[in-house]
Amino acid sequence: MTGKTFDGATHDLTVEEIDSAGVVHERVFNPYEKLRVRYAGVLLDRLVAKFGDPSVRSIKISAIDDYRIEFDKTEWEQYRILFVTRLRGERFGLEKKGPARIVYVDFDPEEEAFRLRLPNWLWMIQEVEFR
Repeated sequence: MTGKTFDGATHDLTVEEIDSAGVVHERVFNPYEKLRVRYAGVLLDRLVAKFGDPSVRSIKISAIDDYRIEFDKTEWEQYRILFVTRLRGERFGLEKKGPARIVYVDFDPEEEAFRLRLPNWLWMIQEVEFR
């Protein structure tokens, strides 16, 4: 984690340390697999509250393949966005698009707002930058 962290330093965190921000367990419709999947992880608002500076207004998340998404504060306040650290109850590695993912907890394929956010689903997360 880089950028506007709680202490201004860069942190290499384990998934266990990330989970210390408060794990939630959810069954989420995964539009790519077309089924409900059990995920566990930390909601973005909690991730920011635990590891970010109070002035953080956006988060840039980068995947191992350099794919990047930036979420602004209004988005994580409006939607429950989960930083996934467990898939079907287990930690998961690169072979299952891990070690972390981003999913929208309340995803509904019938709602256009969620369909427009499909490109924000991210896997193989490598870096989080608080801005």
